[in-house]
Amino acid sequence: MADQETKLDAAEALNWEYLIQFGENDPGFFKSHKGLRQFAYDFTSNGNTAEQNSMLTELLKNATFGHSDGTNEETLKYVAKTLNSDLEKLRIFAKQRGIRLKKKT
Repeated sequence: MADQETKLDAAEALNWEYLIQFGENDPGFFKSHKGLRQFAYDFTSNGNTAEQNSMLTELLKNATFGHSDGTNEETLKYVAKTLNSDLEKLRIFAKQRGIRLKKKT
C-alpha cells in the first residue's frame, strides 16, 4: 500500500499575518475586496484546522465552479495576490481538494 500524500492545511497555504491585517474590521481598508476581507476575518477568527480547510476549499470551489483550467489558474493567482499568499502552496491545496488546474510543463 502506497503512502498517501499528506494534505496541506489552509493555514499553511495562506499568509496568516497578512490575513489578520487584511481582515480587520476597518471600513476603509481594502474596500474593493470586501468578500475576501470577510473571508480573512472569518478564517483568522476560527482556530479549528478542519473548519479552516473547509472554508478555503469552499471559497476556491465556489470561485472556480464551471470554469476552465486556465480560468481556475487566473482565479488562484487573484486570490494569492489579494491575500498576499504563496501561489504554489495555494495551487497544491487546491489540487489536493479536486480543483482542476493546468498541468505544469
